[in-house]
Amino acid sequence: MADSCKLDVKWDMMGRIRQVRGPAYRLTTLPVGAKDKYGDVITKYTPDWARIGYEKMADCVSMDRAHQSGHEIEGSVRIRGKRYSAFTSGGDDGRIIVRTGKRR
Repeated sequence: MADSCKLDVKWDMMGRIRQVRGPAYRLTTLPVGAKDKYGDVITKYTPDWARIGYEKMADCVSMDRAHQSGHEIEGSVRIRGKRYSAFTSGGDDGRIIVRTGKRR
């Protein structure tokens, strides 16, 4: 059994999203002393966009109620019995980003 999977989007013949599977990550803010996304150690306060890291929540999940939203795909995922809102992040390392903040 593979310990992880890659982002995979399947479409039906009408161009609608049929299935989305991939690794699930949540965004984290890196503290001073941690390495940033470029491998440099954070030595002082920097803007939030420069202090973002990823923490893996699950190796492979399926997205429910997936739909196109702008240039990304949004839906929800279930991890360890909890449901989270999520969206895809494209690029070479495509992944599902889980929203873990409190709902409004």
